[in-house]
Amino acid sequence: MLTSGRICWKRFMLVLGPAIAVAGLLAAAMSHGAVGATMVVSGRSYKISAKTFKVNGFAQYGRTLTTGTGSRVPVMTVQAKSGLVYDMCQSMLMDTPVGTVTLKLRAGHGGKPAVATDMLADATHVSGDTTFAGFEGGVDAGAVSTVPGASGTPGTYGQRADKVVIRGFRQVTWGTATATFDLPGLTVDVERGRRECF
Repeated sequence: MLTSGRICWKRFMLVLGPAIAVAGLLAAAMSHGAVGATMVVSGRSYKISAKTFKVNGFAQYGRTLTTGTGSRVPVMTVQAKSGLVYDMCQSMLMDTPVGTVTLKLRAGHGGKPAVATDMLADATHVSGDTTFAGFEGGVDAGAVSTVPGASGTPGTYGQRADKVVIRGFRQVTWGTATATFDLPGLTVDVERGRRECF
């Protein structure tokens, strides 16, 4: 029973424990290339920010995701053959018996960036001060691919670039997959309230 000023930790961990375990397993799975490019998403978005995001082999196109409840979410899929993420933050909101809590992952600090290869991110928002090199817009999405086995729908809009640098990077994401993801200095924290990365 929950009383004033006290937390029923057993009930709290029953709700939050699996989420923490999944977050840890997801990070480990992504680092070993175990998460595929096609997946059923949870139905809740999360936020990722970074001081700087550097990409080699960039591609982007639109597609539709399916959630576990069958809902469909239109997103932009961003591909990166390789990426360096400086001062990375990832936050997810969760409802618990003690109210909303934030599960927050941090990595890539102190000049040692997180390093991803063959990354796919399905997002509904991306922002930051951006510089493209070797950019092409209006490319057939079916011909746009920098990640093996992944491309857009033929006949739809796509774009690509040799290199992209985004400063003050912010992204609202529904799903991320990588072949490898090296996260130096990874920390995972649970914070009460809404304490998102941005």
